[in-house]
Amino acid sequence: MSEIKIRRMNPGDLETVTILCGQLGYPTEEETTAKRFLKINTDFKQTVFVAENQNEEVVGYIHAKETVSFLFDLRVEICSLVVDDQCRGKGVGSLLMKQIDLWAKERGLNTIHFTSQAKRTDAHKLYQRLGYEITKTSHWFKKVID
Repeated sequence: MSEIKIRRMNPGDLETVTILCGQLGYPTEEETTAKRFLKINTDFKQTVFVAENQNEEVVGYIHAKETVSFLFDLRVEICSLVVDDQCRGKGVGSLLMKQIDLWAKERGLNTIHFTSQAKRTDAHKLYQRLGYEITKTSHWFKKVID
């Protein structure tokens, strides 16, 4: 792939990030993305990086946050990673994941974890090439409260 630059997300990226979310199967409105970005961007325990091609077009993003629980020490959780349909398999995801490695190290954290849908087998191959291992299989439960 041509030159890819990784940088922090800014409000000018909202339209493209909204489109990318839809490509991954999570369609939303740009207004909703903007509200979410405002919350994420004002929380020092969270970050969003975008991948930009040589034409300064955003072709992917990654969102991560610090998290802790009674079960695990402080670590980084990757909340979402999306690469444009036309750019998948060209190294963009690797660059974004490596940026989170750097972000975690800067914060003194040495563990990164995330979930990935079972059907995303191509993505799983990437994660394993980057040194991640599957540690368990789970079900994700959801309840909408009225």
